[in-house]
Amino acid sequence: MKRSILIISAMLLGLYIVGGCDKEIKGPPRMNIPPIVEFVNIPVDGAQFSSDTTIYWYGTDVDGFIKYFRYAVVESTVVGNDPDAYISTAPDNSIPWKVIPVELTSPGTKDKVKMSADVSDPVRKFVASYIFLQAVDNLDAGSRIVYRMYRKNNHFPITLVTVNPIHDPYINAKSPGIGSISLEGVSIQFSATDPIDYPRNPPPFEYQWKMYGPFDSLQMDTINRLYTESVFVDNFGDFYYLGDFYKTVNRIDTTIDTTTIPWDTTFDTVFNFILVDTLKGGNPYGSWDMFFYIDSLPPRFQRVIGESYNPSTGQPWVNDENINVYDVFRNDTVSAGGDTTRLKYFVVWSQARDDSKVPDPVPDYKWTSVIEPKFEREVILLDLTEYGNTSAGNYNYPLFPGRDGYPESTPPTIKTVYGDLINTWKPGSFDMDNILPDDTIYNLVGDGPYYIYYSTFRCTQDYYAVAALLKYPLGGMPVISLRDVLKHKIILLVKDNATRVINLESVEGESILKGIRNGMSCWSMMRRPFANVTGVLNGLPPNLLQSAPSEYRIAFGVDLIAFTAWAEFVNYLGGPTDPKFWGPYGQIRIEDFVGAYSLDPNMPDLAVDTLMLESRYYWHRPPSYGALRFPFRCGTVTGPMVVGAYPEVGYVAKQNFSDTALYLYKSKYGTNTPQLSYTCNTIRTGNILKYEGTVVAIKRNTPFFRTSHFSFTLLPFEREVALDVFEPMMDWLAEQPFLGAGKLAPNAFSGSRQQLLELDNVLRDMQMKKKAGMLRNIVED
Repeated sequence: MKRSILIISAMLLGLYIVGGCDKEIKGPPRMNIPPIVEFVNIPVDGAQFSSDTTIYWYGTDVDGFIKYFRYAVVESTVVGNDPDAYISTAPDNSIPWKVIPVELTSPGTKDKVKMSADVSDPVRKFVASYIFLQAVDNLDAGSRIVYRMYRKNNHFPITLVTVNPIHDPYINAKSPGIGSISLEGVSIQFSATDPIDYPRNPPPFEYQWKMYGPFDSLQMDTINRLYTESVFVDNFGDFYYLGDFYKTVNRIDTTIDTTTIPWDTTFDTVFNFILVDTLKGGNPYGSWDMFFYIDSLPPRFQRVIGESYNPSTGQPWVNDENINVYDVFRNDTVSAGGDTTRLKYFVVWSQARDDSKVPDPVPDYKWTSVIEPKFEREVILLDLTEYGNTSAGNYNYPLFPGRDGYPESTPPTIKTVYGDLINTWKPGSFDMDNILPDDTIYNLVGDGPYYIYYSTFRCTQDYYAVAALLKYPLGGMPVISLRDVLKHKIILLVKDNATRVINLESVEGESILKGIRNGMSCWSMMRRPFANVTGVLNGLPPNLLQSAPSEYRIAFGVDLIAFTAWAEFVNYLGGPTDPKFWGPYGQIRIEDFVGAYSLDPNMPDLAVDTLMLESRYYWHRPPSYGALRFPFRCGTVTGPMVVGAYPEVGYVAKQNFSDTALYLYKSKYGTNTPQLSYTCNTIRTGNILKYEGTVVAIKRNTPFFRTSHFSFTLLPFEREVALDVFEPMMDWLAEQPFLGAGKLAPNAFSGSRQQLLELDNVLRDMQMKKKAGMLRNIVED
């Protein structure tokens, strides 16, 4: 039985294989079911917003999947009274649809919806907009379009323009630069806040801006007086002026007339009128601000140097938050005789608008200043020498008027000696005689007045006794301005005393570094520029080798510097029980620099002239001398020299192999073993370290600037010898390929810009510290 069933089944299978079958499914085709889309419950229909809000929805498709959602925001004035009629009759391509794709990483069921506000009265008025929503499936079938209506108002943004304060000028640049060399020009930042609508995470803002100038100080004052005004702006954007009254609701009185049927209710509003002059900061109604009437500026002040423009829209509104403006003096007409370095003022005006296109009703504006450098003079001599203050051990400095018993008629030695050297190198280029008048200044916050006594210290346009001027309080203001520096091609820094230190990370130092950054050359001649005594314990000599500050290392190539602690050794008064007792190294005269060996065939070997050393420097004189005094001669003015060498000349270590050593140290004791001996009663002299043959002068040559460091000055040398050093050094410094008055000079050459980038970083860091009030003066105790 089972066998017969098997044979029949095989026969049927064979017939099926031979005959085949029809694979098509017969019957009516299956229809695609459109998807369904709905808004979530919140926010409810008719909700009011003051900022763009994220709207959520969901969708389903029973026989496929949703490919994308799309929505459109249309104002109610366009939709009319019947949203269904609008959406059914409006051409699809006239509706501003936004497509939200459905992807594996995003279901596409939400978006931050951008709605309009009433720009003319954005706070009081709410603008109604409909959001139309549709889902589209994988077969391009669209769901029924659903909609909700929402209302939106908007509060005003607040604009902020950020530029350098008026006492911190920019340096004009003709262009952004060439190739990899960039110039800053006038750097401006724009920002805005929207604290009511967006207390956190504000949207991107758009800005329009204009920059006007240049103006002199009188023109700036005229603009501030006639075209700016203090205004009170309430929370609705309405303006009030001094003497106006602000109207507020005091209470609402309700009166019910029971004699009528139905009863008649009357509402009577009682107002308060507040004189806006009495409204101070923190009031609930609005705030005071300065308004700049730029549209009212007369033609003589309509000097637009730069303004925003968006070529894609043809409008002034742009998204840039940082811009640089170049060649800002291009419209400033000056005579040939007046074509000198000048500082003028510019005003930057900016208005922000928010994501609802609502602009700030009180645009911000800031005044700034810019220098047009011409480098028309040859050399500026900055005297950083600390004069006087012998009670603190500051002995051995060049003679100066009125210091330590010298009459006021005493010429300032550094000015006299270097002025002669400069005028011999280039006759008539150094102003020796035209003394600057005293000046009165105010600092950035308006404190003062502060007085700069230029006449007291014989300052001219080419000579500034910086350290002496800083003895008087200046409220944080520099004694030399950036304009003073940029009038020259070469900077000479001279510090010829054995105590105190200099600090280039200062308001004055910033001007020096900016000058170098813009192609000026600088020659620094300093004894003990930035070293302090450290590690003086247990009768051991101090750690005399110290690192140079970063700004000095970058500018001058000095990595390390050694110093002798000359004044500290002699001034030490401690005994064996003192925790800082120096033992055998205390109360001695460590001074042994008697010259230098030249490594440059164009410059001579040097020998200190003891006549120059004695006559040009202050030494504490007999009869009040001893271990704690620094006499040049022993006993009397005609006695033997105590040492006869130049004190506190330190040796240096170069930062880079490419920096060039120029001179080596010549010691009074040569290569002898360090030794001490008594000279002139209680005075001990000698050496505790070997300095013979160490580097005491170097130069740094970059494609953008040239600098040099000498650990000594030229005052201890006879004039002709000093000239033999000075003239070839000045000729070398005078080759300035990057000096181009705000543009690359025609003979600028390419090369590594590492030093320039490092200097830029230092200057940016100093700029931040200046804004925070952290920069000190250039000469410190």
